[in-house]
Amino acid sequence: MLKFTFGCTLSLILGAGISWFAQGYNAGGGADPGAAVTAHVVQLQTQPTGSTGIGLAQLHNAIREELSAVAASQTGSKQPATSPAPVSAELMAQRREALREIQDMVAGGSWGDAERISFHRKLDLLDPQQAQQALQELMMGLNNGTIQVQTNSPL
Repeated sequence: MLKFTFGCTLSLILGAGISWFAQGYNAGGGADPGAAVTAHVVQLQTQPTGSTGIGLAQLHNAIREELSAVAASQTGSKQPATSPAPVSAELMAQRREALREIQDMVAGGSWGDAERISFHRKLDLLDPQQAQQALQELMMGLNNGTIQVQTNSPL
């Protein structure tokens, strides 16, 4: 569980750092979002290539192309978000039943392979907000010790 938490935290920190780094170049106020990156790349191209087999210039070109693609996708036409399709009464009843069964599993106090499999099947029925709430309840129970794990499989 500690490895899982550490991995998630590390992923969030790296993602935030990359996002911050990418936004930092665009925050310069220039007309071209990649201009600061291009200037920096041109300066670094005069350095000798490393022993990795790929030249520094090739690496910078690949990075520049990727940043240009990302900038183009961000500035492209954005269509307005469509409202989700109406949920049928049957699906709503299935979601309520799935939530009730998940709450019963969490309240049960033990977590084995059968609970894990059942949880994942029920989680697929829920909408994203309900799924997030169910996962939070499970994690809280695991973290505060009210649920005892009886499996070596991932949750």
